[in-house]
Amino acid sequence: MKIVFTSPYDFSRKGGVNQHIQNLASYLTGRGHDVSVIGMVSNGSSGLENVIAVDRYPVKVPAGGSFAYISVYPIFHADEIKEILRKENPDIVHAHEPLMPFLPSVVISQS
Repeated sequence: MKIVFTSPYDFSRKGGVNQHIQNLASYLTGRGHDVSVIGMVSNGSSGLENVIAVDRYPVKVPAGGSFAYISVYPIFHADEIKEILRKENPDIVHAHEPLMPFLPSVVISQS
């Protein structure tokens, strides 16, 4: 099965949601699934081979006593996201983080 995850958080930084996505992707890949992740990568490289970067300019937002670096302008990447989804042709698109829905919302709207 082809699965695409998405997260609004910058994959260049460590964080719980992105770590959860990577752990889940690793597990599902080990079970024979083809898994990709659409996300933001501010420094040009996440160091992760399955992350497809669509944004490089995070906005620092206070969240839960810390700061979240999120993609808030993904609509500018809608055509790029649509093309990625066309190429990936996923069976499932799993959007993470409903309270920070910017990038996941655009991915869902293009799938």
